[in-house]
Amino acid sequence: YWATGAGGAGPDYGYGIITDGLDNVYVTGRFGVTATFGSFTLTSAGGQHAFVAKVGPAIYVDDDYTLATPGWQVDHFDVVQDAIDASANGDTIIVYPGTYAENINFNGKAILLTGSDPGNWDTVASIIIDGGALGPVVTFNTGETSASVIKGLTIQNGSATSGGGIYCNGSSPTIMGNIVRDNVASPGEGGGISCRNSSATVFGNVVGGNQSAGNGGGVYCDNASPNIDSNIIFSNTTSSNGGGICGGSISGAILNNIVSGNSANNDMGGIFCAGGTPT
Repeated sequence: YWATGAGGAGPDYGYGIITDGLDNVYVTGRFGVTATFGSFTLTSAGGQHAFVAKVGPAIYVDDDYTLATPGWQVDHFDVVQDAIDASANGDTIIVYPGTYAENINFNGKAILLTGSDPGNWDTVASIIIDGGALGPVVTFNTGETSASVIKGLTIQNGSATSGGGIYCNGSSPTIMGNIVRDNVASPGEGGGISCRNSSATVFGNVVGGNQSAGNGGGVYCDNASPNIDSNIIFSNTTSSNGGGICGGSISGAILNNIVSGNSANNDMGGIFCAGGTPT
């Protein structure tokens, strides 16, 4: 069960609620002054006005969906990027098990992109976004904030100059509960995750088997204030410094992580900080 406020100014009154076969929820009522639903605001021309609000529970992605699927290309997709493109700020996109061969970009949207069962690691391992060595698997480079969330997915087989798995630049998303594996950064940094000019939250992920020719085989941060907390970072390699984590000019926090079995050709197989004072 859930409840949500419509937002806006003045009193709003709900009179009826109904669902349809696509699990959309419709609420009827009246409002005065303004009523805000998501990113859309209704404005009264004076007095009370009626409204009918459609509250979609989520946008769904499954590689088994076809043209015959109800809601096809509306709120049911077989491509993750198509779902992102169709979403609005505040939306939730739920991805079901399968392998999605693509490279995705949040494009500045404040959305939750989540696996269908983010608390179950077996399910997380079965929901794969495979970058096909064609660039970062996931990109945040349009000023995303902590309201842009990626959760409960496997991010693999990316290859990029920096941030083979997840690339953040000038953005501060929330990256939590994912498996980030077998990605490559060359000639740059951050085989698994790269965060530049960022205050990203990197929480509760498994980051393993990534490689970089530059610094930070697993995670690299520069000119950043990240929160890197409660991750398992293992078996990552770098030709330079910081096999597990490398920071250059960083503040923020590096706490409660398991950093094990990483290697670096130069300094610090585990954690290397070239500048800054992270916790």
